[in-house]
Amino acid sequence: MDMVTAMRIAIEVARHGSFTAASRELRLSAPSVSRIMAELGRFGGASLQPDHPSTQPN
Repeated sequence: MDMVTAMRIAIEVARHGSFTAASRELRLSAPSVSRIMAELGRFGGASLQPDHPSTQPN
């Protein structure tokens, strides 16, 4: 995995709040974005799933 590309994708996911919105912006498939984020999370040892409104604490 190209780390620069992976970080760019992570920034877009954070900015847009979802893999789907980031994938549209980046013109990549949502499964590709999800896979790259999972790889980046394994590399860093953390889950990089965007927060879903129903799972955020009040």
